[in-house]
Amino acid sequence: MAELTYLGHWVGSGCLKPEPAKVEVIWNWPAPHTKKQVQAFIGRAGYYRRFLPHFSAIAAPITGLCKKGKPDKVVWTEEYQKALHALKEALVRGPVLANPDFDKPFMVFTNA
Repeated sequence: MAELTYLGHWVGSGCLKPEPAKVEVIWNWPAPHTKKQVQAFIGRAGYYRRFLPHFSAIAAPITGLCKKGKPDKVVWTEEYQKALHALKEALVRGPVLANPDFDKPFMVFTNA
């Protein structure tokens, strides 16, 4: 097979990207009203964090709702809505991971 879906990812032609059906579920995810719903969204979106540069910085306002001592009922503000929309947008237009082209120069950065 040239292309296939595997564990929520589309693999083929030297590329790896999120499965479109799973991305659509995240795109249509409603604004959470409880701490558990926030955790469920962060868990689902976090599965694809490798495709989202600066995932933790974008999600910081939302993940702050999950801290110990915060109420179970979430008061959804414009700041949280902007972060939710930014995560959804980044996932929809996010980069596709591809194998490097060894015929072209490239640089590898690591964090050891």
